[in-house]
Amino acid sequence: MNLRCGMPCTARIYKQNTIRSPVCVTASARPRLGARRRWGGTALGQPSQPSHLDSCSLSSNKYLWGKRCSNDVPRGQVIMASSESSMLLPLGLDFLTFLSATVLVIPLFKSLKLSPVLGFLFSGVVLKQLGLFQDLQDTERLGELGVLFLLFEMGLELSYERLKSLAKYAFGLGSLQVILCTGIFTSFALPVGHGLGTLFLEEFAHAPHRLVSIRSVDEAVVIGAALSMSSSAFVLQLLRERGELATRFGSATLGVLLFQDIAVVPFLVLLPLVTSKGGAEIMEGAASSPVSLLTMLGPTALQTVAGLGALLLADRLIMKRIFEMVAHSRNSETFIALCLLTVAGTSLLTQRLGLSDTMGAFLAGVLLSETNYRTQIEADIRPFKGLLLGLFFVTTGSSINLAFLQAHWQEVLWMLAGLVSIKTGVVAVTGQLFGLSRNESIRTGFALSQGGEFAFVLLSLANQLRILPTNLNQLLIIVVVLSMALTPFLAEGGKVVANKLDQLYPPPPPPGQPPQLPLPGGSGGAGAITIDVSASPVSSSAAASSQSSGLLTSA
Repeated sequence: MNLRCGMPCTARIYKQNTIRSPVCVTASARPRLGARRRWGGTALGQPSQPSHLDSCSLSSNKYLWGKRCSNDVPRGQVIMASSESSMLLPLGLDFLTFLSATVLVIPLFKSLKLSPVLGFLFSGVVLKQLGLFQDLQDTERLGELGVLFLLFEMGLELSYERLKSLAKYAFGLGSLQVILCTGIFTSFALPVGHGLGTLFLEEFAHAPHRLVSIRSVDEAVVIGAALSMSSSAFVLQLLRERGELATRFGSATLGVLLFQDIAVVPFLVLLPLVTSKGGAEIMEGAASSPVSLLTMLGPTALQTVAGLGALLLADRLIMKRIFEMVAHSRNSETFIALCLLTVAGTSLLTQRLGLSDTMGAFLAGVLLSETNYRTQIEADIRPFKGLLLGLFFVTTGSSINLAFLQAHWQEVLWMLAGLVSIKTGVVAVTGQLFGLSRNESIRTGFALSQGGEFAFVLLSLANQLRILPTNLNQLLIIVVVLSMALTPFLAEGGKVVANKLDQLYPPPPPPGQPPQLPLPGGSGGAGAITIDVSASPVSSSAAASSQSSGLLTSA
């Protein structure tokens, strides 16, 4: 059957003996979301207008497949434009662009002995400037799956015993870090309109008052809470590459990151209440009667705790049996599908309960770490985790607005320096209160000194609720992204600074431990070799043998 549109070309359309409405799209016309279908350049039901084009090119339009059509279309040629293909093709092209950039850029950064994370960030900046991303929003959503797989893999490597050991760092060091950093950043933004941070940026960075001035207490608290968060994706990936996750420094870092995932929930709950009731009213009510604040947060907290408990119980009782059943089928595709379903399903459930989706992925990994299939699960998800996490880093780099950065580079540099200095100092000082050495506290502070993914969530939500102005939101996002890009250098810098301080000012030995003794013949000066007699297994066995000989003598 011949169907003729307003263009002077004729196309035969076949789809399982059914006829679809033909769509004639020229090379210059691009379908838009929500637009009505066109028949010959006009809306359906209206007379078509003659066109000056003699033919339409389907091959030049990225939303359509087919050969270049002219007035004579070969019999059997299928030319079809469906809404599904127009939605999926831009995302596919973006992923193809990402794979090409990965193959070209990552080996180059590896040869330069630079972190692959920097290569992904660099690729994102370049691809955004070249305009090669067609659907960045959907690509960002796909890249967020990489963070979920990363936290899931971290959970797989943790046992319940090690998770209990992280509680000291999570609820001790983590809570203190979030409270102190939020308070310090908030105090710098107050009083409203004339805060210390506003005056500093106006004086030294010559920042416009409208850009850096704070309009309300709510805005100051949101900024302080957002900047107190750190990046789980960047930090954990870096620790994994260096093999430092099993160290005490790595455990403390992981504990703080886990508490930050929990701490972001109250802020996400309170932000809509701030816009509906007013931040001043909520603060006054909480100060006068803490019961009022508990009344607002109580139902959400109870629902979250009850749902989380039910989820943990169900996973513990059901998931192991499901994995055993699938493993007995000896079908690798089904096993991989179950792994992906576990990560995505648990993340979705915790998100519905009011917690973060990353927390759900981490808990799923912890629950499956006790099964016999932990190694196989980790091997199956590793390719997905690597590619999707790289895609997340690429989309993070693409969020940098170079034009805005060029116009306000002084404000960005000063705010970046303040962010890194304050967060490093807080953790370096408080870390020693929870059993970390000075070296480990300094390294943990540098590793957690950047902004994080949840800063994007809080800032974006505050901007949507009109708590935060758009220009200031863009400025803060650029500061957070640049701090994330500096994570490899900050981690290496923290290691250098900590070791240098240990050389210049050796720390005192722990209480109850004898001082280190120089080896015979050593000068005791620079370059002398010392040993710790209490930590040596030889000394321990010698002490035990002397004690036993003393007992025999007395006997």
